[in-house]
Amino acid sequence: MTNPLDNIAQTWARQIVRQLVASGVKHFFVSPGSRSTPLVLAILESEISCTVHYDERGSAFAAVGFARSSGSPAAWVTTSGTAVANGFPSVVEAAESRVPLVLLTADRPPELRYSGANQTIDQVKIFGSYVRAFVDVPAPDPQISMMDLHQMVSGALQAAVYPVPGPVHINCMFRKPLEPQDGQNRVSQNPGHDLLQPAFVPPRLSPDDETVLQLSDALKRSKRPMIAVGTTHGPEEAKAIVALSRTVNSPVLADIRSGLRDSEYMESDRVVGSHELILKSASDKLERPDLLIEVGERLTSSAFYTYSADDRIERFHVSPASEKVNPSRVRQHSIICDVSILMEKLDAGGAASHPDSADYASCWISASKRISDVLDKHRAVTTNLTEPSVARALSVLTPHGFNILAASSMPVRDMDSFSAGLSEPHCFFANRGASGIDGLIATAFGLSRGNGNPTAVLIGDLALLHDLNSLGLLNNDVHVIIVTINNNGGGIFSFLPIAEHERYFERGFGTPHGLGFRQAADMFGLRYENPQTLAEFKHVYAEAVDKKGVYLIEIVTDRKENMHVHNGIIEDCRRALTES
Repeated sequence: MTNPLDNIAQTWARQIVRQLVASGVKHFFVSPGSRSTPLVLAILESEISCTVHYDERGSAFAAVGFARSSGSPAAWVTTSGTAVANGFPSVVEAAESRVPLVLLTADRPPELRYSGANQTIDQVKIFGSYVRAFVDVPAPDPQISMMDLHQMVSGALQAAVYPVPGPVHINCMFRKPLEPQDGQNRVSQNPGHDLLQPAFVPPRLSPDDETVLQLSDALKRSKRPMIAVGTTHGPEEAKAIVALSRTVNSPVLADIRSGLRDSEYMESDRVVGSHELILKSASDKLERPDLLIEVGERLTSSAFYTYSADDRIERFHVSPASEKVNPSRVRQHSIICDVSILMEKLDAGGAASHPDSADYASCWISASKRISDVLDKHRAVTTNLTEPSVARALSVLTPHGFNILAASSMPVRDMDSFSAGLSEPHCFFANRGASGIDGLIATAFGLSRGNGNPTAVLIGDLALLHDLNSLGLLNNDVHVIIVTINNNGGGIFSFLPIAEHERYFERGFGTPHGLGFRQAADMFGLRYENPQTLAEFKHVYAEAVDKKGVYLIEIVTDRKENMHVHNGIIEDCRRALTES
């Protein structure tokens, strides 16, 4: 229905927002501006769930977090000009990690384009190939029916969820007046005004019989089958993978984001979570698989891709959407289908194990248990706060019902290498699409908004400095625990060959900043802790878990010492695997 104070801009904005909600958008993340006034008013007056944040990059990453944890599209709303460009990092992440995201941007009308008008840039296809669809919504016109407007919006939403989920860009041109004007330019009720398009429901793609038979025959032939899982889409998929691994006697190398790093799976099944340490310390002692089934997104482990870069391995990559997962650039079959359906068909349709495959699985399971013993011993004898001990403690102490978000660079690698079984494996997140360190605090806020869980964040000092603005989001009634490893610079570079070039290393790569985060916590009203020992960290972290609110726990470490600790653990693992 129209409002007595509507102008045509307001009427169009209201219909765009209504169609987005009808198409499945659950939350709007708004960064205010003038040209987006019709859109923002349409959102606020409707009492739709929304968050308003002053920084466009932060609000955009919050939308990514919401969509990632909820599984539903989220919308990012911003005004024209550089505000739009500020969303680009989040667009890249959403595209690369297949997160459904709606970019709802306001723009100047056609007559102001290429005119030098203030705050007017070329927003047409500004995000290039990173969006699944682009719609340039014309300036409101009474001659265009509301049905046409609804179809423009609903068509974009369909592209956000199928066939490959990701961001879509809806660029909305508006002429002044942007605010409600009593009777001025009021639009009449057009046919189709209230005929909203229903939400699109993506189909589940079942594999064809030929594909199932091809993979089933490969499993029967294989003496050394391996399943490697980067990501899954929920518990059903994870259970189907584990069930097939039992049937065919295959180890399952499970990334920290796989949903399979469950304590029960890791203790009683063929799930291996310590593959990075196994391969770094004793890859030459383990035969390569002759069949590799890789599921979902790319694994965190670089050692895995070095180990498996062999054209003699028969390889299959399985995903519900087209995935670019072949960093080793080797020959592989790509299967696009519902993973659960494929695994269940293989399990029920006669996929069987080769008589020799049990020995291969046993080697991996034995190695995994030995590594777990090494890590438990390290944790038991360590009183100092080390980066590996913090990662393992976080995995043990974070209870069911919590999200964990690990920043790129060292935090996600440490969680992948050193964590124990997780209480909530399907609620572990990381922005690994493009593996940037930007927007992590905003992402954490979005995760909590998306699934309602408290969120623990393991983040480095540079990543936190990069997103300090987003600490302002955390006053919005969320329970977030930020654990920041402050090693005074870029810790990951100490593990790279450039570290040997001491003349240039600190200035160009280590980038020491000499900053602490107590003042930042004070500025944004966060509870601050600075534990000095592992026991103190466990105490303050447990307290932060039990109490609502936002905590910033700063752990100061030394980059060189951290490298020595990592190398020492790998050496202990090597001895455990080779001296038996």
